[in-house]
Amino acid sequence: MLTENFKDVIKLICNKLKDQNIKFAFVGSASLNLQGINITPNDLDLIISISGLKIISEEFKDCITQPASKKPYFKEGYPEYYELKLKINDVVVHIMGEYDNDLYMSMINKGNIVLVKLMDISVPCLALESEAEAYSEMGRDKKVRLIRDYLNKKD
Repeated sequence: MLTENFKDVIKLICNKLKDQNIKFAFVGSASLNLQGINITPNDLDLIISISGLKIISEEFKDCITQPASKKPYFKEGYPEYYELKLKINDVVVHIMGEYDNDLYMSMINKGNIVLVKLMDISVPCLALESEAEAYSEMGRDKKVRLIRDYLNKKD
């Protein structure tokens, strides 16, 4: 279940970015929760383009707990990405800035996004099949099973 704080922060982020012409999507446990899986997130995870990372850094400059910095990817053979951390209303927001051909952004650019209604806004989330694929790439089999089990029960 998403707390009111989480919902408010998701809404705030979406409202700040909606008119910016930026590709982004929520991923991770919050995305899974928004799409119907019974999981409680510890933080919010967001994938955004490199140009979007600069914009979100400016929009939330007073909330930055870790400035954007280059990080090695989780797996050999993948490009580096940028990581930015925010804290908004006591919610930790982990933002990954990727280039268009990187793991998550390539999925987003292919349209593997679902818009989930939350209060009066549409929240872009990475589609569950794509979430499972990304988790599989990272070797996070428990999350892959959770998603696959949910999708199989839904059919």
